[in-house]
Parts: sequence; structure tokens; C-alpha cells
Amino acid sequence: MDTLPALGVGGVHALVGYGTDRAADIRVTMEAADARDDLDLLVWPRTRDISLVRELGLPRIGGCILLDGAIGARTAALSQPYLDDPDNRGILYFTDDEFREFAAECAAANLQLCVHAIGDAAIEQGMKAYEHLSENYDLHALRPRIDHFCLATPQHCARAAALGVASGIQPAFDHFWGGEDGAYAPVLGVRALTANPLRTAVAAGMVVGGGSDAPITPLDPRLGVHAACNHTNREEALRFDEAVRLFTEGSAAIGREEQARGRLAAGYQADFIVMPRETGGGNIQRMPVLATVHRGRVVHEE
Repeated sequence: MDTLPALGVGGVHALVGYGTDRAADIRVTMEAADARDDLDLLVWPRTRDISLVRELGLPRIGGCILLDGAIGARTAALSQPYLDDPDNRGILYFTDDEFREFAAECAAANLQLCVHAIGDAAIEQGMKAYEHLSENYDLHALRPRIDHFCLATPQHCARAAALGVASGIQPAFDHFWGGEDGAYAPVLGVRALTANPLRTAVAAGMVVGGGSDAPITPLDPRLGVHAACNHTNREEALRFDEAVRLFTEGSAAIGREEQARGRLAAGYQADFIVMPRETGGGNIQRMPVLATVHRGRVVHEE
């Protein structure tokens, strides 16, 4: 956390609850958040224990609650087999009924739920559960999340936008593993070219925020903005202004904070950074953060 103001970070969605005592991990993170005046931590408790979340007084639950696994491990749940493992379609960690029941319990407790889904079959499982919830709950208000959304289809993006389902997406996944020559290609084949569909999600009107999934990729929004502007599939690339909004307005919105943070406007929290005038999508990952202002106070200066 001490290093983040110099990277231009003023707020982090902290997906915590690991180790042998998840409750202790969550509480330690909340204490760290309360102790800092240079950084805001939005704590997402990685637990299925709704009573614990209520005890902690948090309005959200989840983060890395797994619907499926990861592409590299061949555990992301796919509708079609892996190219290099034709008998394998990955893993779903919930049955459809189990996840639908858990999502309904979270909605009944008025908790914003966030889950991990990489493969299109896992995303479909999440979407079906949320569509079922929409019959009884206003999901635009609850704003449940399906994070990563790596192999989402255009139909998934359109359905999510219509429902009010949000996503924290990691552009750096494409930067490190996307494209015809990346690590996704021998595992997914042509599906690698449509992975991490940033432009499709934004154009559909989804609520989308930029993230890193640190430590999976570096917690550096400059890299994330660069990756969004230089997607290996040019049809999925964002303009520089759109990529910046992904990591500002978008990241505020996926935490339901869009009325207080994420914009340079009267009445909003005074969080902003200063970078060289020539900064753009092609060079931002190499440019210094000259100053970071958090809640109206300079917390980093070159």
C-alpha cells in the first residue's frame, strides 16, 4: 500500500479473505484501510458467510468467489473443449442451483455480490442466475458483478447491460497473454482473438471498471490503460479517454460509488493525478506520475 500513491492509485478494490482464518484476514485489511489517509480500500470479503459480512457491516460480498478456474490451468469453464485438451471443458465449482441459491441469499440480504468467471460457460451460469434474480430484485440497484468476463460473448455483454450486471475487467490479461502469439492461442485457438472484450462490453453499455487482479498482473493503472488502448485485437481496443474512464469512473461505478468518486467535478471526492502533457495511450505505461492528490491533499509528488 505504501507504494501505490506513486503509481497514481487513490483507491483499491481489495478482494480479501484468504488463509486459514478468512475473517481475520478481512478484519486486518479493514483496520489497514481505516488507518490510512492516502488511499481508500473498498473491502470485498471473499466468503460465503453472509452472517460474517453483516457483522462486519459491509454492503458487499465476494470478489474471488470462483465460478470456474483459469485458462492457463485448463480449469476455466468453456462451452467448447480446450484446443490442446479435447476431452476437457474446465470446471464449474457451483451447480446452477447452488449458485442461484447463493446469489438469491445475497440479494435478500441487500449485498452486492461479486464472483470470478473466466470461461463462457461460467459467465453463462452467472448470467442465468442473475436473470432469475431480476424477476424479484432491481439488479441495476444491487449491481452484481461477474469479474474478469474474459471469454464473454457479445450476447453476454448485451444481457449484462440490460440487467445491470457489472464487471471488473483486467486489460493486462490481453497484454500478457492475448493475440495470435500469446499464451491463450495454443489453448483456445481462434477464441483467443475475442478474449477480454473491452470494446464490446463498453459499446453494449455495461458498467465496466478496470483492474489488475494483482498479483496476477502488476497493480499499476498506467499498464492497464496502455493495455486497453493497445488490445491485440484492434476491434476491442479503447480510445485513450475511454481507457482512462475505465480506471476512474468505471472503477467507481462497479463499487456503486459513482455519485462520489471517479470524476473531476464539483461535489466529488478530490482524487486526481498529474502526468506529463504528452501522455497518451501509446506511452502512458512509461510516463511518471508527477503528483497524486487524494481527498484534496497531495500524497505523492515527484
